[in-house]
Amino acid sequence: VMNNSNHKIVAVSRFIQEHNLGIVVEIDKAEVLAPIWNLIRISIVILLATVLVVTLWALSFSRSLIVPIQQLIDTVTAYRKGKISLSKQRTDEFGKLIYEFNALVSEKQAAEESSKQSNEKLRLQRIAALNIAADAQESQRKAEEAEVSSAYFKAIVTNSRDAIIGEDLHSIITSWNLGAENMFGYSALEAIGQPIHIIVPDDNQKEEKDIIARVINGKKIEHFESIRKRKDGHLINVSASFSPIVDLSGNLIGISKIIRDITEQREA
Repeated sequence: VMNNSNHKIVAVSRFIQEHNLGIVVEIDKAEVLAPIWNLIRISIVILLATVLVVTLWALSFSRSLIVPIQQLIDTVTAYRKGKISLSKQRTDEFGKLIYEFNALVSEKQAAEESSKQSNEKLRLQRIAALNIAADAQESQRKAEEAEVSSAYFKAIVTNSRDAIIGEDLHSIITSWNLGAENMFGYSALEAIGQPIHIIVPDDNQKEEKDIIARVINGKKIEHFESIRKRKDGHLINVSASFSPIVDLSGNLIGISKIIRDITEQREA
């Protein structure tokens, strides 16, 4: 029972009827409520501490999720921009996930680069093959044209009425056409391998040597009139043209002569 002052609490522990006796204890209100308030305060502190701990744990957990997710986003962005760098700073499961993702992307990028290089190499090989085929066709075409030209030239030389003679740099006859056979009386079998002097009179030997020297020095001589000698010793008036013979590299390898008999013109 609380007294009128609201500061005391009266408690009857036991009432004895037969003796009209009872034990009344008067207790200060503060003494009774103090443990209760302490218990309430402790409960509130524990509750607040629990809320704080849970909040901190939640923040830490969310950060542990956000950081690797951000790292994954950064990795994808770097891959899209072509800038990938592997990093294994974290050792937990998220770190392993990030590292494995980076490794997977890098392997894919390396495979794409290797495939690109292989395709480029294959493309270059195809181009080289096409160029080789084109060069082969061009070489074949030129060879065929050269063969036709050679046959055409050979036909002209063979059937020419003029004597067309080739000699090397030592004045040895290397070619002798039908016109030369008819003009000088020597067959090709007889003339080839002989010195050119067999058709040059003794009085014109020096003249022949001088002309050869001029041609070797790069001069081209046309319509040079002189005297030449047939196999039977008969002398004829001729008009001769001298030209150098060069190989594919441009080196001088001989001299060609085109000789025309002008005896009839002279005698007329």
